[in-house]
Parts: sequence; structure tokens; C-alpha cells
Amino acid sequence: MAADFDAVRRTYATWAAAQNGPLTRTGASFPADADAFLGAFTGVTVAEADGQVVGYATWHRGTGYDSSATVEIADLVGLTRDATLALWRVFASFASVAGHVRLLTSGRDSARLVLPFGGWHVVSSHPYMLRVHDVAGAFSGPAPSRSIDFSVAGDLLGTINGDWSLTPRGEVVVGTGGGPTFAPRGLALFYAGAASCADLRMAGLLTGPVDRDAALDMLLDGRQLHVRDYF
Repeated sequence: MAADFDAVRRTYATWAAAQNGPLTRTGASFPADADAFLGAFTGVTVAEADGQVVGYATWHRGTGYDSSATVEIADLVGLTRDATLALWRVFASFASVAGHVRLLTSGRDSARLVLPFGGWHVVSSHPYMLRVHDVAGAFSGPAPSRSIDFSVAGDLLGTINGDWSLTPRGEVVVGTGGGPTFAPRGLALFYAGAASCADLRMAGLLTGPVDRDAALDMLLDGRQLHVRDYF
């Protein structure tokens, strides 16, 4: 229903804020038009708890009514285990008319953890490039016990080169230098959680003092990389 549109957007925003990589779904690429959003899918299913939307799925029914038919899920986001299970049950109900359910996802999706099996068949994958454009925005949030200084050098665009400091308040401010220095590629890999400081040093993408490496590795520990939208 159109009345749930804002709640769906809030649910996505809550999920995205807990990950590394997802775009904010605001601005020109994601107009706040409930009718256009609903019209883009066969269905939008929401999961509620105590009258609040805590999960949703957007999906396409596809064609056919036999074992070759496929229901495609564009988004499945659940903020609780019960919400995710309820959404999966919706798609399980298609078993008599569709042989396959295909989920567009990324990374180690928590939606997989609630199911009693581990086998997934990858139909197709789309490698992507990742670049950090906003250092302060990318690393604000995690709060170390003491300030951590780091630098970025070698950016051909010149937009992220400089000295930075991550404060115990979880803010990133202009720093004074003297810390480890990331190459732009190294910063992107670090932000994605795809490589530790040790691995980045072995690849020549992180140089300088090593005494802050352990604290830097802890910053993004436990956060998953997800890319659901790209351009």
C-alpha cells in the first residue's frame, strides 16, 4: 500500500546504516513517489511487529506455472529474524506454481542465516568498482577509545588526499599527519572490509607507522559489505 512507502524507506535506511557500502535511497535516482515505486514491482510485501514495519520484500512474479517458472526478489530486508522468516514464507507459498526463487543480494546476506540450509546457487554475478569520495562521511560513526590519525595520498582526482583524524566521538576531522597513509585503492578496500591493514601493507597500499593498525582493523570489524545499487 502507498501508506507503507515511507515505512519501507525507513526500514531500508535502518538496514543500510548498519552495513558498509549501500547507497542512501534518496535524491534524484530514488524519487519519493509511492505510486512509481509500487508500479515497478508485481508486489511489495511488508512484515510488521506491534504495528511497525520491520521488514519488506519487493518482487516480480515472472511468467509460467511449472518447475521452470521463477519468482525474482529485488529486495528482501528484515530487521528481525521473525520478519525475515515471514517474508521467506511468502515466497515458499509459490512452490506449487514456481520452481525457483531468485534473490538479488550481495555479501553474506543475513536473510540466508534464518534458513535451515547453506546451499545457494549463484545464477549470475556483477563485479563492481568501489571508491571512497567522502572520507569523513565514510568513516564517521565508529568511535575508537583514542584519536586515530591517518592520511590519504595518491588520489589522481585530488579530492580525498590529506590528513584525517578519527576522534573518540566518532567524528572524522582534519588531522595533523604522522599516521599511516592509505592509497585510494587501499582506502576503498579497507572501507569495504575486504583487506586488513597487514594485507594492504603487503600490497603497498598502506604505508607509514604500524602502531595504529590494530585499532584501524577493529573499526570496521563485524560490519558487512553490501552493494545493492550501482551506477
